[in-house]
Amino acid sequence: MSHLGPVKQFLGIEVKQTQHSRTHYWTINQSRFISTMLSRFGMSSCHGITTPLHKGKLLVKATPEQTSPPSLQKEYPTLIGSLIYLIIGTHLDLAYTVSTLSKFSSNGSNDLLFPAKRVFHYLPTTATLSQTFIMNQESHLEGYLESDSARDKDDNKSTSSYLFTLSGAALCWKSRKQKLIVLSNREVDYIPLTETAKEASRLRNLFAEISSCFNIEKSSLQGTSIPIYADNQASIYMAKIPQLHE
Repeated sequence: MSHLGPVKQFLGIEVKQTQHSRTHYWTINQSRFISTMLSRFGMSSCHGITTPLHKGKLLVKATPEQTSPPSLQKEYPTLIGSLIYLIIGTHLDLAYTVSTLSKFSSNGSNDLLFPAKRVFHYLPTTATLSQTFIMNQESHLEGYLESDSARDKDDNKSTSSYLFTLSGAALCWKSRKQKLIVLSNREVDYIPLTETAKEASRLRNLFAEISSCFNIEKSSLQGTSIPIYADNQASIYMAKIPQLHE
């Protein structure tokens, strides 16, 4: 076994590492993977657009009359699977869109194939974008969350999303449909607020260990609370009153 130096590419993710004094920088992107993916689906020369999903577009399950041939039903899950890997890597901007499209993987149709391919037209616009993570004594974590209210017209469930940033760069994110049907906007935001708080606790413990690895003796990530930003005043009020947690 031999040492090949700092990692430059890992599972389709390009990595660039630099260090200045006691500050470490990591820049990652998936431009090469996106180029390969567009070529695979014959969309290398597609024109770029600025949004991955039509504004106000509500997608519903295909009816038996709309169901496509088996060959097309195989193409749709393949498209979605490739997009999911982008979300795992660097493209959090696709999290909500792909989360919405993925629930139709077992029941695809021509009407659903069009919005899936629209996402591929969005990729050339953002292919070269990258994220830079900074690790030093001033590094800090912040969390954000958002939910829609019963936007899924098939089962009336809401979709929740959260995002954590490390000194301004997106670190981890999640967008998924809630398992419950809630009866108020307060509950719609309170459920993801709980999940976001759990993730904040996990990240705080993780970075307490990482700080020592980079010889950062005193970091703002160690032993401090992580602010979480939400826009529903009722759910924020519930989170601050211990008696309401019983």
